Amino acid sequence: MATSPITLIDDNTGDETSNSELSISSSSFNTSSPKTCGRNRNYIWSHFIDEGEAKTGGYRKARCRYCKILLSYAKIPMMYNHIAGQCDALVIQNPTARIDTIAKLTEIDQQNQSPKSAKRLVQLYDASSTKKQMKMDQYGSRILSPNEKLDIDRTLLKALIMNSIPFQVVTSAYFLDLIQKLNPSYCPPDKMKLTRQTLMNELLYVEKMNDSILTEASYLTLNLDGWTDQSHRSLYEFNVITENRRAVVLSLVDLSAYSHTAEFLLERLEIVLRRASTTFNIAEKIVAIVTDNPNVMEKLRNLFIAKPAYRHILDFRCFAHAINLIAVDVVKHSTAFRIISKITTITSYSNHSHAFKAKLKEESMRLKCNKETLDTIVVTRWTSVADCLRSFLLLKTPLQMMVSIEKDNLPAKIVNIISHRTFFTDIEQLYSIMKVLSYAVTLIQSRGATLADCHLVLAYLYVITNDFSSQCDYVDFNRYVSKVAKIRLKEFQNPFYLTCFYLHPKYRGAGLLSESRSTVYRCIAEYSKLIGNNSSVTKNVIGALQRYEIKAGPYSLIYSKGDTPSTWWCMIRDHTHGSCLQQIALRFLSITPHSVMPERLFSILSWQHSKRRNRLSPFTLEAIAKIHTFYKHNSEDTQVDINIIEDALGEEIRSDGNLSDTTMSNTTADEFQRTMSEYQEILQEMTQSDVIDMKSVDDNDLLRMEKTMNKDDQDLHAVFVEAGLFDQPDKSNFDEEQEMTECDEHVDDYDVDGLLRDAMSH
Repeated sequence: MATSPITLIDDNTGDETSNSELSISSSSFNTSSPKTCGRNRNYIWSHFIDEGEAKTGGYRKARCRYCKILLSYAKIPMMYNHIAGQCDALVIQNPTARIDTIAKLTEIDQQNQSPKSAKRLVQLYDASSTKKQMKMDQYGSRILSPNEKLDIDRTLLKALIMNSIPFQVVTSAYFLDLIQKLNPSYCPPDKMKLTRQTLMNELLYVEKMNDSILTEASYLTLNLDGWTDQSHRSLYEFNVITENRRAVVLSLVDLSAYSHTAEFLLERLEIVLRRASTTFNIAEKIVAIVTDNPNVMEKLRNLFIAKPAYRHILDFRCFAHAINLIAVDVVKHSTAFRIISKITTITSYSNHSHAFKAKLKEESMRLKCNKETLDTIVVTRWTSVADCLRSFLLLKTPLQMMVSIEKDNLPAKIVNIISHRTFFTDIEQLYSIMKVLSYAVTLIQSRGATLADCHLVLAYLYVITNDFSSQCDYVDFNRYVSKVAKIRLKEFQNPFYLTCFYLHPKYRGAGLLSESRSTVYRCIAEYSKLIGNNSSVTKNVIGALQRYEIKAGPYSLIYSKGDTPSTWWCMIRDHTHGSCLQQIALRFLSITPHSVMPERLFSILSWQHSKRRNRLSPFTLEAIAKIHTFYKHNSEDTQVDINIIEDALGEEIRSDGNLSDTTMSNTTADEFQRTMSEYQEILQEMTQSDVIDMKSVDDNDLLRMEKTMNKDDQDLHAVFVEAGLFDQPDKSNFDEEQEMTECDEHVDDYDVDGLLRDAMSH
């Protein structure tokens, strides 16, 4: 029987040398049918029951002894992968079996790295190649070695997965013709080999590398979420994010046959964590669990951290969902809808009238504007509102010029809207708040976001919404926006965000009042006790915190532009109090404050598992998820995905119908409003929030930061400017203030003792 090779790749990340690849022929696993005589069965058969002949000749059917699943095509690599990474019952019934299986795979890996094994593989390849008649084109090209062939197969698989290309493309005559033109000596694998053997080998390699990532990581953030695919299966994804923001998919399982209660999901979560703990206890490295906030997930988090083994873990709800919900609440207000209706009327006309669009572009180029065309509102994406409003402000002069010049050639409705005296003023007012929310989502959903950034956004939105009242002409709309922001963000005003903001070496608690510092000290002391530190260690933590506050000793280290919070704290060497505060700071700053990772993955899988490609099994989807996540988070591309959650939710609420291309009515605005209503319902379910009734809002329901933050603090404003939230202040005014301070400092008569007492009390 002809044997087909598989590949196990040993690659050390960051090594300058080429990847060390190992080609293992299937004879290493003994893929022959189990016989009563002859050579012995492979080790892996001890975990399976032989169920007789398979449809494919030369193979057997096998049933797992633990989970009773039937493998109708029992290839040895597939059986190894099932025991090593898929069987949940094995984790409970025989946890040592998985460790033994992984050790066996490692042993086979080492055996086949020997020169004797490599030489035998080349001999087998040469012997088999002589039996085949070479094509004429192959005489003019170099013959590929087995390792080169397997490496190209692996690269092909990776290209298909990373670009969401169906595996069926390898059977296309045009694709095969392209491959033959590139290299006549290379014959790509067929679809079956690609999706079974090559995919299995790549998955084993990725899981091996993921295990190395988890072993090296010090702190992890746990995420989980559910998703319904094109086949209406309920899939749940479990992943962790390291302190370096490298994501690892632990599992993607089909739970369609079960009731998704908090108790059941907790049981599945513990199985996933035990399965991931091969050489270490992964639960000891988990610092926080972050999910969205429906009732089930909230109860799951509470049950999880209540267990003795997980009491050191903090629980948070996704911060990004709250910002999205604020924005949806704003665009649903009648004032915002009236403005959106007007701009969608103009953008619809611009998209349908080629002459108007061409003349607008010509006029904008003549006036040297930074924009040439109007942006259109995407029905399922609220952040497109800010982009559309900005395009109108940039093209204000060209639009007014066109109305004055082409007035007779334009519809009266378009002329009246653009000529109205408050049109651009209204746009500017709405843009002032939509720009803030859009940038806040960008900041929170970035890979490097921390709990400190969440508090920065809290302070930023609080300052902006307070100032919005004095700038907005619509009093009711202003009050609505201000209250919506304060109500939605009230639930996130907890000491952990404040503490992380205080421990961030770039922010250092800018603008915090004495009450806030007391809260920080108490929070750090309680957390030190929670993670098992005794009283003497906690005293050292408080002592180090006092030195950090006054920038004494090692804490005077300057936070430079190329630093991150984690790298800055890693450079601290406090010989007086040890590294106790350093460890707590690193734990806090390692937490990823959102659960965007599952949403991003589901969005990717929705491209892979489309309406024309809806027969992918859960195992294949899990393999695609792990491979795609591994290579995506190990690439140099760290571009922020701003609209991840909107894309994911948009798939659930997007209408199948097309909007009319011949009307110039408010169809787009109405459709946008209906979509935002459905979007709001989904977000309210995910965040466990209700529709805001302004009549029933009490002051206790609002975000109050007057006692914790000085919004006029210069250090806080400097942080806002450096983060890009505020514009750079006028230097001339700053110089005048400096001159006045220098002149006045010699004429002030003050009590030194009183000044010192006030300073020490703060």
